[in-house]
Amino acid sequence: MYRNKGFTLVELMAVIALLAALILLVYPNVLEKVQEKEKDILRKKEQLVYTSAFDYLYENKGIYPVRTGKVYCVNMGYLSSLDKIPIDEYSDILKDPDISKNYIQVQIGDNDNIYHIVTTTTACTDGVIEG
Repeated sequence: MYRNKGFTLVELMAVIALLAALILLVYPNVLEKVQEKEKDILRKKEQLVYTSAFDYLYENKGIYPVRTGKVYCVNMGYLSSLDKIPIDEYSDILKDPDISKNYIQVQIGDNDNIYHIVTTTTACTDGVIEG
């Protein structure tokens, strides 16, 4: 009597085909979740940078009045020099690799404040803060 001690080629190919199908089904979902998390991290970093700029404006409200409609641009290099933001951890949100060319544009609102990271300060009608 002949005893078979291994798998046949057909059995091995069936297992490989099942694994490939499983990977094809799972991989896009995993990739999508990773990309969503990366976007969430960037949004949170931008929010923290904005909060640092707004806190700076609020701490210096005698110099920079914090009122509705005001638009300020705060230099990110200046905030970094004050230890308001650890810029090494935020290099992925910079518009320009040179930190001193990046500004946080803050527009004070009634309910929500609007902020953007910009490299030009032409829209900053109420002050450009460079330190």
